[in-house]
Amino acid sequence: MTSVRAIQTGSGRIRQAHLAGRMDHPELRRLAVLSDRSWTGLLPIYTYLVESDDGLDLFDSGETARVTSPG
Repeated sequence: MTSVRAIQTGSGRIRQAHLAGRMDHPELRRLAVLSDRSWTGLLPIYTYLVESDDGLDLFDSGETARVTSPG
């Protein structure tokens, strides 16, 4: 049997334009994200632990500790 457990490892903010944007025009979405001055509230960052008959696998989201640093 396989089970998946989400483990919150931190939190971060992203620009509002990342949450919802024009997916049909990637160039316009990139421009909106770059020019957006508003930020979200704190959003969770997760790592996932998968337990199967073969053992444990940990999948990281790829974020760093600097995720909440400006710039």
